[in-house]
Amino acid sequence: MPQQKNPGQDFYKGYYNNYWAKTGAHETPMDEKRARATLELIPGDVSSILDVGCGSGLLTNRLASKYPKVVGLDTSPEALRHVKAESKLGSAENLPFPDTSFDLVITSEVLEHLPYHTYPLALSEIERVSAKYILIAVPHSEDLEKRFATCPECFCRFHKWRHVRSYTRETLNGLFNNFSPLVIKTCMATNNNKQSTPGQPAEFPPGAVCPQCGYTREASEAEQQATANHDDEEMYNHCGWLMALYQQKY
Repeated sequence: MPQQKNPGQDFYKGYYNNYWAKTGAHETPMDEKRARATLELIPGDVSSILDVGCGSGLLTNRLASKYPKVVGLDTSPEALRHVKAESKLGSAENLPFPDTSFDLVITSEVLEHLPYHTYPLALSEIERVSAKYILIAVPHSEDLEKRFATCPECFCRFHKWRHVRSYTRETLNGLFNNFSPLVIKTCMATNNNKQSTPGQPAEFPPGAVCPQCGYTREASEAEQQATANHDDEEMYNHCGWLMALYQQKY
């Protein structure tokens, strides 16, 4: 019997390929800060790194000149066009590498996006290909419903950044079976819950794609930039990010 296709998987991949085709390798100041904070957690005995869900190479490109072996993996061909290191087209739930291929596996701002059926497979695959460490970054205690958008065509409500789960320090403690946390830290959180700034994007932001009917709306480059800056400020004012370094259990 042929294997049943995961529902929505093509739509999921197509969404991100379309996203990278529109945004290219654009990085916000907050992206740069998150990248630096992530890189500071890399242990000194690492020489090979896999960046799972590398996007346009925000981390991968910074690592390529510092470590002997760096590979970026993503589902989007458009994103990988901007990666300067070795790159692979692939999915987190089926990593195309042998067991213990890398000293360190990084996945930054990826896990919160993964579909329900993909998530446990991805965690298992990340463990499988790591020989020593895993380093992750996820939003900290995000209130998902506060960032829901409503499609004006079919009225479906969904998270505007496609986040489907929220994380705390407690949930990160038991995330992996064969790796235990060395460090769990909060990055760039003010927890002041400021109100949104004037001129915030419309309820259905540019670049969002309805997961039910596929509706999206075009926007000027200036509006897309304003949206990216607003999104960064919104996350920063609310909760920041959790970063966790795990080591293999012996």
